[in-house]
Amino acid sequence: MLFLSVFIVTLRNLEYYSTCLTDAIKSCDYREGNGELVIKIPRDVYSIESIFEPTPIKVMIDFMLEQPVSGVYFASTDHPAYTHVYSYGWLNSSRLWFPCIDSYAELCHWDIHLTVPSSMIAVSCGELTDQVLSADGRKKSFHYSLSFPTSASCIGFAVGMFEAYPDSVLPDVTHYAPTQTLPLLKNTVSFAHEVFGFYEELLSTRFPHNQYRLVFVDGIYQDITSYAGLTLCSVNLLHPDTIIDQVMTSRRAIALAIAEQYFECYLLPQSWNDWWLPVSISQFITGLFCRKMFGGTDYQYWINSEHQRVCEYEQTNYLPPLCEALTKGEVTPTSFHSHSEMELSILRSKGHLILRMLQQKIGHDLLVQVFNKILTLASSGGSASTDYSQWQSVYLSTAGFLKLVLTVSGKDLSHFMSQWVGHSGAPLFHVSFNYIRKKNLVELHMTQDTPRGGGSGGGKKFVGPMTVSVQEYDGYFTHTIQVEESVSVYELPCHSKIRKAKKRKMPLCHGEEIEIEVSSLDAEVPVLWVRVDPEMQWIRYLKPSLPDTVWINVLQYERDVVAQVEAIDALKEYPSQSAVSALSEAITNSSFYYHVRIKAIEALAHVVSDLISSGEGVGPDLLVRLYRQLFCVSQYSNTTLVRSHDFTNIAHYFIHKAMPGLIASVRNSHGHCPPEVLTLLQDIIKYSDNSSNKYCDGYFRASLVDALSQYVTPPLAVLQSMQSDNPLESLQADMKIVLQEIVQFLNIDTILPTYKKPITVSCLKAIRVLQRMGRLPSSSTIFKQYNHEEDLNYLLNIIDDPSQLPIINQKTPFTRKSESALNTPSLVDRLWNMTGFILAIGGLQVESPKLKPPIINAHAQ
Repeated sequence: MLFLSVFIVTLRNLEYYSTCLTDAIKSCDYREGNGELVIKIPRDVYSIESIFEPTPIKVMIDFMLEQPVSGVYFASTDHPAYTHVYSYGWLNSSRLWFPCIDSYAELCHWDIHLTVPSSMIAVSCGELTDQVLSADGRKKSFHYSLSFPTSASCIGFAVGMFEAYPDSVLPDVTHYAPTQTLPLLKNTVSFAHEVFGFYEELLSTRFPHNQYRLVFVDGIYQDITSYAGLTLCSVNLLHPDTIIDQVMTSRRAIALAIAEQYFECYLLPQSWNDWWLPVSISQFITGLFCRKMFGGTDYQYWINSEHQRVCEYEQTNYLPPLCEALTKGEVTPTSFHSHSEMELSILRSKGHLILRMLQQKIGHDLLVQVFNKILTLASSGGSASTDYSQWQSVYLSTAGFLKLVLTVSGKDLSHFMSQWVGHSGAPLFHVSFNYIRKKNLVELHMTQDTPRGGGSGGGKKFVGPMTVSVQEYDGYFTHTIQVEESVSVYELPCHSKIRKAKKRKMPLCHGEEIEIEVSSLDAEVPVLWVRVDPEMQWIRYLKPSLPDTVWINVLQYERDVVAQVEAIDALKEYPSQSAVSALSEAITNSSFYYHVRIKAIEALAHVVSDLISSGEGVGPDLLVRLYRQLFCVSQYSNTTLVRSHDFTNIAHYFIHKAMPGLIASVRNSHGHCPPEVLTLLQDIIKYSDNSSNKYCDGYFRASLVDALSQYVTPPLAVLQSMQSDNPLESLQADMKIVLQEIVQFLNIDTILPTYKKPITVSCLKAIRVLQRMGRLPSSSTIFKQYNHEEDLNYLLNIIDDPSQLPIINQKTPFTRKSESALNTPSLVDRLWNMTGFILAIGGLQVESPKLKPPIINAHAQ
């Protein structure tokens, strides 16, 4: 018995989990000669002659799906008309709801017949060829036909009492949504025809499917799930025309969904090593559309965010190579299900950035020509209905893509692909510069840290050309350096001379000429700033070591949004009056991108907090004055009389929404928010008027609740009266005001609910903040009113429902080996069982593969 106990403990570790997961994946991999359904063909069906002249064998499988754990999701509510069912899964998961070879590498034609109650609509892949009503009129059959070779992984369906909305511009496109949401549907998809037109013009190819359907469903895994000619979207993407905050998110998601029809549902990855290519191309062309719709500045800001996201992840985590087959002849068999959702998301973003690097090397037009060539070959090969050998053109492989690039551009990029696709890791550069007056040159110092990574030999040191831009008094000059060593010093010639002048005109990189005050700068240095790789041509992580005067110059005079963001992030670490002035000027400059201005407010709040703590004489009144200058009635400059809301200026709206919460993040030397901030928040809440505004202010009011919760800090001493029967009496005066405002917001949103109820969400978060900060006793009573479940078990019940994301993984309630009442053996048992492993004689079962990596992480904690 003792030996058995030790054996069980040994089994419950992550190494054993990894082994079992690999075995489970192989157990249903047809390439390994395995399968979950084995069909024995009788001898009398085939003969020796059939080896030389193959004849098709038709196999009919009768099956019934009873109480499915995965693969099919039933979205049911108290309203019967809202009930619907649809296929769902994590990548290739079609085998969970019908027998198939669930691989992107196995293609066939499809005829799909769905019989449903006559009051419902059945939507699936392909062309709708027929609708047949039963004799008694109670049931209806929908017949779909998909003549283009498609894998089982790209087959899906949705059934429900949907409202159909044919696109107002494109007759072959139809949108569906649950009943009573038709106005939201029309507004959300009103721009869809622009996406189709942009992609067809960009790729010089018509949309690959004869018919396309966009269906909005409830409870889906992700915002979008793409199948051949069909996309299932979350109902959370639907929004009325009075909502601002949801527009960009919904439009990006729908644009990506349509892009995936080209490169993930029409062109398919040949193997796991090629998965990165179609998903990266989809992301790439989606970015091009968003650049057209939202502007080049927004696109640059997004690209910079993607760079930071990928580089920061790779600095602290191992990321496998996108295509290990480029550096190894044989690779370890792997699967989509052996990677976490976060890992796949980072791989998708990195692949997109690599395609952008490829665009820089061969040119935009040639890269788009490669995409067109791929689609043309797939169209001609897939149309050959009987010649299965031609179907290979539907597959997209890394090696084939590299050959096409060579054919179209004449450039052999095998070394480039090996470095960035065959290996992982992002190089880290430490950068600084000095001006050498005697030689009139800039001395650039660069130190490279070897990236951690995977592939043959691990992460590789970056070697190659890199652009360096130098802003001088006489203009903007670009230099190209060759990075070869880990530590390098480069001498860049300076074109400007030191001249004595109070003012002078300085040309910038975009051709703009501005007048600068030379007297406020260093008269002995004609260089204002130096930037390495300003166009983000490489995936790299930069850590510049520059004085604050350089960053102030960048923020004041540089017009590039990425440079402005870098300067603001750097100035957070320089609490000084000059930094305060530069950040204040950026906040009030209406020509700056609104995200930059918001980051400047955040940085200024950080700098002001440091100055208050050091006794420099700067207080929160500076931020209050800036708020009044931007958003209050000018003739009442000493009061916070907020102007009536007018959200037609979108940038102005987002700044106004973010600023109160950032002001509330200011802290004094005791770690508390100054009382003037609470007075400001009260005035904003009191005088905010949305009566003449055509847009809803629900998200704006939710941001005010967030600002109130940001104001809350722990008390200087724990009050004994918190243990009394009425702990509210022991609250300090300012905390009583905060609680009263939160309760009032919560009551109003209960009576007059807003779109998606962001105010209620913010109020519940704010109450929890009051509890965490020791201002209120910890109690789950109010949360149970909204959840109707019990504490931590409620979170685990959410995870038991595969349609919900594992939110417990985002912030586990305790850390590893920490003292917590929740950290119990029963909780560990439940988390382990939720990994989907059922150890029994003769088998092992895997359920909900998307949830396993996050749950395993929670189990490790």
